[in-house]
Amino acid sequence: MGTKTNPGQFDCYANADPDEPMFVLLGRDRHAAVLVRIWALLRHSEDEDAVKVAEALTCAEQIESWQQRLGKDPRKLDDKVEELLLAVTVGMDDHPDGYDHPCDCDECRSCD
Repeated sequence: MGTKTNPGQFDCYANADPDEPMFVLLGRDRHAAVLVRIWALLRHSEDEDAVKVAEALTCAEQIESWQQRLGKDPRKLDDKVEELLLAVTVGMDDHPDGYDHPCDCDECRSCD
């Protein structure tokens, strides 16, 4: 997980090509943690490096902690957001270690 003063192992700014488009999510953005989780789930489903996926999930948790310090309730998901998380996991064999949010992967469905 990176910050402005302490870039992480997978620092997108340092790794970007000159003039490569990028989109940055700030910790105060109420959708940031969910969007990072969706990214991690999609990358996990494409067999991305587990360390990179784990870092993204840790980043999502740290974003939520940041939001709590700002007095926001990051765990309050509306129905649309929960549906997105479930939709991303449909058909996946499993979900990444440390993912404890709405999930519809084969592993979780076998526990129902």
